[in-house]
Amino acid sequence: MDLSKIRAAVGQIQRLPGKEESLHAIMSGDFNGWDLIPAVRELLNRPIDDLTITTLGFNASNNAQLCAMLDAGEVKRVSVLCSHYFKGADPDVYNEAEARLRQRDQRIGAARSHAKVILLASGNARYVVESSANLRSCNNLEQPTLTRSRPLYEFHRRWIHAVLDEIGS
Repeated sequence: MDLSKIRAAVGQIQRLPGKEESLHAIMSGDFNGWDLIPAVRELLNRPIDDLTITTLGFNASNNAQLCAMLDAGEVKRVSVLCSHYFKGADPDVYNEAEARLRQRDQRIGAARSHAKVILLASGNARYVVESSANLRSCNNLEQPTLTRSRPLYEFHRRWIHAVLDEIGS
């Protein structure tokens, strides 16, 4: 795990938004979309009870880190929705992630989706990351928004889980 990137993400975020507050940011390559997840978990200083991710794609390192977080109890439950394009273009990475996550009784599926949303529930707090960034590294400018909002969280959770239910994941 590249902790320097997570340190950079924690350093940029500094503090989590308050209730119904948003933090708007620009990422310039110091870290990638995935790094927001362990950074938020660190700032929470407690486990993520429920993690829901939509992304075009991810890499083997993202999956390994996610499985390590599940095994360590830092994340208790996860649902991943990626693009069916990614599943077809990088089947080795997708199939490995599917096997490892299903082995841990977690959800993963692929659909016609280009959405990039991360939902994090911990205790009574609900956080939403809406972003242009995929989980894997990218040298482009990206714009994540981190919001603490139960209504926004529930909005995204409903449609994401409906898609996962529809595709049988």
